[in-house]
Amino acid sequence: MPSISRRTAVSLLAAAPLSLTAAPSRAGTATVPLGYDKDGRPTAPVLINGKGPFSLVADTAAGGSALTPALAQELKLAADPNADVAVRGASGQSSVQLFNLDSLKVGDFEVKPAFATSLPNAGISDSRGVLGADVFLRAGRVEFDFEAGRLSLGESRAPASPGWSALKAELTRRIFAIVRARVGDIELPALVDSGARGTLANLKLMAAMGYAQDDARLALEAKPTGATGHVMRTWTGASARVDLAGQVLADQRLVFAELPVFGPLGLDEGPALLLGIDTLRRFGAVAVDYPRSEVQFRPRR
Repeated sequence: MPSISRRTAVSLLAAAPLSLTAAPSRAGTATVPLGYDKDGRPTAPVLINGKGPFSLVADTAAGGSALTPALAQELKLAADPNADVAVRGASGQSSVQLFNLDSLKVGDFEVKPAFATSLPNAGISDSRGVLGADVFLRAGRVEFDFEAGRLSLGESRAPASPGWSALKAELTRRIFAIVRARVGDIELPALVDSGARGTLANLKLMAAMGYAQDDARLALEAKPTGATGHVMRTWTGASARVDLAGQVLADQRLVFAELPVFGPLGLDEGPALLLGIDTLRRFGAVAVDYPRSEVQFRPRR
């Protein structure tokens, strides 16, 4: 692999830059059991270099896959000495190692060769790493069926069964799906982030909802968080009605946060949301279809 200069991959959990992937081959489709880590993030069984399966967080807001240092050591992976890569998590940016993989396989869907970075804050989850949205993009469509307990990768298509609704998505950097939602009377962009355990709102939404940073109705915390482990201030104690894909989600818990990642995604000009798995699991199923630029939702039955 040629020498790689420092790059930044925008991600909400961890990412290997898309520009590092040199048109890998892909094959097959996948339907695998959908699991969850200790904080409720969705996980999928993944074979890496033919070994495993290992439980990885299936993250629609991670630009690439990432492995814990323990898993990289278990697989005897050697970091690319020519790569100097930075990833940006929700709370900040960190330098990471880059690993060249022979293959990465979910069910019958296989990417070869593949890439992954090290996961800076391995304690974020009890899983073995992150399955990034670059894999979902190559498949075409990823579906989280929360009611059936399965994750599917396959070609782009309209939902086969009735009851689904679809929102047009802006695919920022080709991979991060941003839809329109409403919080109370405020219409705003919302990033679909299956790798976030909770739904986060930026400080401009906090102000628009009538809260101040010293508001007695909110509890302020400052602690290391996210993939990079940077300290992030959050304000908890708020809830609101969220309208999404024709569904009214009453009393949705919101956490206001200083999120550096909102800027690179173009979500810092006004109120914005990061839709975490707590919101997504209020639907029966959610799918991101990349060729159609859609996020598809099925209500709970």
